Amino acid sequence: MRTTKTKYNPVLDTYITTFFLDKKEEGEYLDVDSMLYHSEEHGFYLARTIIQLRKGRTWETATSEEAEESLRELRRSIKVYRPLSPSQVIRLVVENIVPVMEGTRELALSALQATGIN
Repeated sequence: MRTTKTKYNPVLDTYITTFFLDKKEEGEYLDVDSMLYHSEEHGFYLARTIIQLRKGRTWETATSEEAEESLRELRRSIKVYRPLSPSQVIRLVVENIVPVMEGTRELALSALQATGIN
């Protein structure tokens, strides 16, 4: 498998927060950490760490529970970097951090949409 050198370096960049964005249809969280960083040179990006388990002949993303229980199984960790625009960062933060109580999140999302941030 060919690898490429990434232009992002979380060790040197500013860490902002971690999101747990990935769920199975049943509602279980997958073992995927999405950490938001800012680079002076490259802007905002998500550094995602995905834990996968070997199940038969395929690799599948593990749930958090499976990852904790499967210390003896064959596993791998994949790093993926995804650049984000400032408006994507704002939307990501609102969707995942602003509380839903009393319609707070919907109000914030409506305000973003009114300014053209979709």
